[in-house]
Amino acid sequence: MKHSLQIAMLNGRSKPDCWALSPAQHAFLMQLSGQGRHLVLNNFPYLPSDKPYQPVPLLRASLANAREYLNARTPWFRRHYRPLIQELLAQAEHTVFVAGSCGLELLSSLQLPAADLQKLSVFAYGPVARTKPACHSLLVQGRADWISRRWFAEADLLVDADHLNYLQQAEVLQHCRQFIEQISVRNFSGYRHEQHRAA
Repeated sequence: MKHSLQIAMLNGRSKPDCWALSPAQHAFLMQLSGQGRHLVLNNFPYLPSDKPYQPVPLLRASLANAREYLNARTPWFRRHYRPLIQELLAQAEHTVFVAGSCGLELLSSLQLPAADLQKLSVFAYGPVARTKPACHSLLVQGRADWISRRWFAEADLLVDADHLNYLQQAEVLQHCRQFIEQISVRNFSGYRHEQHRAA
């Protein structure tokens, strides 16, 4: 059965062979639950896995994310991961990606076709990317996040955060909830309109 709306975290992986959510990512995601919403409980590339999350030292995690950012530019990345993301998108009428840091670059590098982009929205916090995909999006940037500002001189919203603590900020959660609620209302209204036309 296809979900009406699904929500997935989209972040670079501190350990390339593990896509378990960190405790902070999992806690943030759980606060986005609601009626008719399906939460995807693992990270990119959303394959089944029983590997538990393992903390990684900051320097090692930063290097792993930098490698993933660079790998996303390769044709191999697109060929390998685009089918997996399209499979995820097929499970719902609409998907919201909550993308942190290089997560926006991963999504953009997939070069999804327009038909797929119409079925997704992205809430990007602390975005690190060359560009953003041509889909509904909201870019949130911390006033103290000098890393993100090197890629995006302007964002849609500014919050009190640095590059590492977005998910701990109540303001970020509030903006994310509002973003998803607006999508829910829009999609539900569209569904009702189609049902009325069919009648």
